[in-house]
Amino acid sequence: MDIKKVENTEARINTKSRVTVKKTGNVIEIKHSSGFTGSNIELIDSDHYIVKSTGEIREVSHTEKRIENTESIKQSMKNLRDIINTNCDNPKNCLWLTLTYKENMQNQEQLYADLKKFFMRLRYHLDKKFEYIATIEPQARGAYHAHVILIFDKKRPFIANEVMATIWGHGFTKTTKIDNIDNIGLYLTAYLTDISVDEASILDIKSAKNIKDVEVVEGGKEVPKKIIKGGRLKYYPSGFRLYRCSRGIKRPTIWKTTNQQAMEYIEENGLDLFYEKTIKLTDESKNFERVINYKQFKKPINKK
Repeated sequence: MDIKKVENTEARINTKSRVTVKKTGNVIEIKHSSGFTGSNIELIDSDHYIVKSTGEIREVSHTEKRIENTESIKQSMKNLRDIINTNCDNPKNCLWLTLTYKENMQNQEQLYADLKKFFMRLRYHLDKKFEYIATIEPQARGAYHAHVILIFDKKRPFIANEVMATIWGHGFTKTTKIDNIDNIGLYLTAYLTDISVDEASILDIKSAKNIKDVEVVEGGKEVPKKIIKGGRLKYYPSGFRLYRCSRGIKRPTIWKTTNQQAMEYIEENGLDLFYEKTIKLTDESKNFERVINYKQFKKPINKK
């Protein structure tokens, strides 16, 4: 599969084009997809497939399986990003926690069990209702730690870090404000996919295709760091359960309509375009081509 970014004009969208509209908190995304699909292969089992045009039976390589797992993790990240944006539309009601272990913890089910007990103790301590989104992040050395977003129905309470660490009880904690972050879902999921050069192995650095200079928030301040984009994805094992949410977490609102009706909705709600991307996916062996256009809108900061 060849995936590349193309000019937005290649999307060829008209007023009658069918689009998918997704509302995630303060962000509205409009997606348009066009092209053709077909397939020259048919999967026989998890390890073999047949090429229809030749009748040849081939083995699914381990490399292909790793790519498939990476794509699955990317889709989970996208879903997580949407859920975060849907629920964190008022950042002053949210807290972002990082919870680590003293030892090299490598059991994700044990981590989720520890998180469940942590939330029970935290609710008892605060005597307040809150919702949560909890994610697991694998480290290069094999250990796991957790990132948690706490979402309150009003302004978040102050919790001293030493108190939070005592309630956690397994190691260190860090509490971070996310008030001034524009796209919270994108910002936080970047922590789960990117890896800092300081943490990466020499092999990671040598094979990296995209090393970027970024500003990250540490101790309430922005500090410069070099990161490998997507460098952490290979550390997620197959079938990894990336996140869990409390029952009260809202899901994005999604509907299909025409492009004309979607744009009328954008205009009626006073939203401005702040991001647009078009990608083309092609696979000649499967007679497949799709052009997908994404537009994202939100209300300008100076509008209420």
